[in-house]
Amino acid sequence: MLVSLHDRVLGELKMPGIVPKLSETPGEARWSGPAIGEHNQEIYSGLLHFSSDELAALTARGVI
Repeated sequence: MLVSLHDRVLGELKMPGIVPKLSETPGEARWSGPAIGEHNQEIYSGLLHFSSDELAALTARGVI
């Protein structure tokens, strides 16, 4: 039930596979997930409507 995936920062990782294994839609783990902060711009600017100045200030203060 363990699968090996490549993470761009950590290299090769062993992770749990998808349970249960269904015959017609078995599913599979394809990636280890986004990097920390990878979606900050999308969430803070797009979803929460922060300006670029507000986002830069939060980044500079180490909040995000």
